[in-house]
Amino acid sequence: MKGIAWAPIVVAILALSIGAGVMALLIVTKEPLAQASVDQEEKRIAVYVEEVAPESVPVALSGFGHVKALKEVAVVPEVSGKITSMHPNLVVGGVVAEGEVLFQIDA
Repeated sequence: MKGIAWAPIVVAILALSIGAGVMALLIVTKEPLAQASVDQEEKRIAVYVEEVAPESVPVALSGFGHVKALKEVAVVPEVSGKITSMHPNLVVGGVVAEGEVLFQIDA
């Protein structure tokens, strides 16, 4: 039977004793926490207030690829006649709400 290897045991005990010594030194030299006195004036920070208002910001997007319309509508009149007026938003990229009159023909 071989003897016990004492070197690791001695190193472990030495490391633990050094750690305990450093901890004891830190505890002995600890300074008490500073207590805030009631007489001290509070530190004040200069601030400014700015009024916030919503605003419209134009957004320009650019990209590559093919663009398709979400919906395509065929406009077919039920009667014949000459168009006298057209909705102002009936242009490329324009948005027309549901139920609005697109065209008017002569009476």
